[in-house]
Amino acid sequence: MSSTYSTKAYAKINLFLRLCGKYPNGYHRLFTLMQEVSVADDITVTIDPDEEDEIVVANCMEGLRQEDDLCYKAAVKYLDLIDARNYGKITIEVTKNIPSQAGMGGGSSDAASVIKLLQKRFKSPLTREELTKLGKDLGADVPFFFYGKSAFCEGIGEKVTPCKGLSGLPMLIVKPREGVSTPVCFKMCDENPPVFDEMQYKQDIKDILDKDFDPAKRVGAAADILINDMQGPACEILPVIGEIIRDLQKTAPVYVAMSGSGSAVFSIYETEAKRDEASKNIKGDHLVIPCETI
Repeated sequence: MSSTYSTKAYAKINLFLRLCGKYPNGYHRLFTLMQEVSVADDITVTIDPDEEDEIVVANCMEGLRQEDDLCYKAAVKYLDLIDARNYGKITIEVTKNIPSQAGMGGGSSDAASVIKLLQKRFKSPLTREELTKLGKDLGADVPFFFYGKSAFCEGIGEKVTPCKGLSGLPMLIVKPREGVSTPVCFKMCDENPPVFDEMQYKQDIKDILDKDFDPAKRVGAAADILINDMQGPACEILPVIGEIIRDLQKTAPVYVAMSGSGSAVFSIYETEAKRDEASKNIKGDHLVIPCETI
């Protein structure tokens, strides 16, 4: 008899994103705060133990080989790691709500969610540290989703430190129809790398965001030093990102920035009413998503 497991795969935004240099292997060393938001994909994993061992992604993206699907890779790596045998047919279904090419970690969250559901099926054989290592092999954003909510992420993203929560912040996400190539954006950053005192920056950020204020006041107090080093290059690649940021800055937000390497822009507000009023002033043919931090 088959068993079905379901969960929400929440998106993330990067409250800030600093590039701190590169490792010898070419990967960028980051310092960022990732924050889960209420936009989510729906993930379902169905396991039929009476069938032959097989992994199927039921609604794989058109034009993508199943073997290249991140959820498929996540299931394969997980089952190999726990040395699973005779598990039957595993069918993965993903209902997408998180926009792609947005800098919101949709694919990474989906992959982490598949692993979490398999953990449930196999009675949690892996520790969080083992899950983090597995996630790193799949993608830089994946480890964060084993922690969720609010966390500082360092290294290439695999060094995750949960921090004081920023839940309940009303937010607008505005995503232009076009995306930004992450490799191209990184290459532009490398041509003019940011220079700053990394240790002082980390201390300043943590001092402000750790204060005993409500989330909106903490974000507002830190706004002047919340920097996404990829935002400038992304705006050069796709100028509409800058236009969206300027439009949102006119709506009395607590803070506005691009998430990750784009192209989604988020805007945080003190109240839902201010957020909903701001949504009426968005110009252009963009995807507009009201949501909140969780």
